[in-house]
Amino acid sequence: MRYVAAFRTYTWDEGVAELARRFFAATPAARQVVLADETRGPLGITGYEVVSHTEDTSNLGLLVYPAGNSLWYNVDYGLYILRAALPGYDYYLTSESDLAVNTPLDAVVREAAARQRDIVAHWMGPATPDWEWSATAAGMFEHSMCSLLFFMLLSARAIDLLFHMRRALTLEFQAGRLATWPFCEIFVPSLLRQARMNFAEIGEYVADTQNLRLRPRLLLSEAAANRPGSLAHSVLARPTYIRAVIKEHPPRDWFAPASPLRHALREIDLAEYAPALCAAFAQAGDEAGLARFRQAAQSAPPGWVMAPNTSI
Repeated sequence: MRYVAAFRTYTWDEGVAELARRFFAATPAARQVVLADETRGPLGITGYEVVSHTEDTSNLGLLVYPAGNSLWYNVDYGLYILRAALPGYDYYLTSESDLAVNTPLDAVVREAAARQRDIVAHWMGPATPDWEWSATAAGMFEHSMCSLLFFMLLSARAIDLLFHMRRALTLEFQAGRLATWPFCEIFVPSLLRQARMNFAEIGEYVADTQNLRLRPRLLLSEAAANRPGSLAHSVLARPTYIRAVIKEHPPRDWFAPASPLRHALREIDLAEYAPALCAAFAQAGDEAGLARFRQAAQSAPPGWVMAPNTSI
């Protein structure tokens, strides 16, 4: 059994490099590559084999949709890029650049292969009509499925089937015979279920998946991102974490002591995130909120870190 372990990223900094190091330390038997989205330019990655690509997947016969966000919307495209660049492997394991791998993975892949699993992923189950992505595959599958795909293991035959169908759907969409383009987290599990391929939940192999979820964000330095035997998502180093959590919440939420934004910033010195939060107020056109925050920041003592449910 031969497999590729691919660390997927569109950026490269100290935090991402640390998560790459962990992932590759967990997969010593694999062919290890960084699957680098260099649409916006070279990432400057050294020390690893790099499979570089851009959003333009037309050379593979794949629809570039939605333009500017295609590789996020179609996470499965990375599998086809890998398979084209590195053919001849039995399995392909991919991990996103904000996923912390704190457990060995070679044995996981060996056991999945021994049981002839075609896909090992997380939170696989029926797609309900109220799920935001259900409509993107309306009427396409008899039984629609959903799954989180920021960490997944697929067999070569599963990838080949998915690739064949994506190419066929590309022609249908371009000809105007397809009204919607299926989101990856409904397309991948639904097609493989329809083909009666062999599924497994990553929790069957990894003991701790408590923090393997979409949100909340986790600091790379906090305990939840570092527990032995675990997979955790979404894990970010401090500067990236600060930018991400501020971007995801209205800046005025900072004034509410029990808000998710205040909770996310609870262990960080106010001075460290004040510039980013000021920029968010300015971008929102909230001059009153900006003035109020600046006044609060000026009155805070040096090194001020908020305790739960406190205000200044």
